[in-house]
Amino acid sequence: MTWVDNYGAAGAELIPQPDDIWEHRLTDFVPRDDGTAYIVLPLWTSDEAPSDLSAECELSKTGQIEIIDVHAL
Repeated sequence: MTWVDNYGAAGAELIPQPDDIWEHRLTDFVPRDDGTAYIVLPLWTSDEAPSDLSAECELSKTGQIEIIDVHAL
């Protein structure tokens, strides 16, 4: 969460993400042949919708999503 804490002059406050995060134009979904996927999601903050922050995620074969990194675009 270093990027979130250091985003902007005073850091950022993440808010509950909207349902349309999965279909946003900045969302990137890269399926793999083994049934997993790499996903990048834009993140909403209390000040920006969406912000320049994004979450890199891994989707497992069982449907679980793990956030592997958060960074500024």
